[in-house]
Amino acid sequence: MSSNKKSKNQKSRAENDLVAYFVHEEDRFVSFKQLKKKFGNRINKGDLYDAVQHLVDIRFLAEKSNQYRRIGKENFAAAETPHKKTDVIEGVIDITSQGHGYV
Repeated sequence: MSSNKKSKNQKSRAENDLVAYFVHEEDRFVSFKQLKKKFGNRINKGDLYDAVQHLVDIRFLAEKSNQYRRIGKENFAAAETPHKKTDVIEGVIDITSQGHGYV
């Protein structure tokens, strides 16, 4: 097997392992250091980093100062879908002489 194919297989395995892990850790942030400790014996650091970054790029994971958490289904759906018409309030705006506005 060529080096490139081996690397791609390792990266996809890394992503699959991370997805399975974060499904169970949805509510808590996990540092990259913790991920290295958990997966370091199976996945090399470079592939692990690439897999984490790809999951952040596709918005499966949220990143907060080198810590990662799965974006919950409700948060992911809200981020991906436009606001519904029910989220809009219509009214007449009244602006006072001081510049304050009221609906």
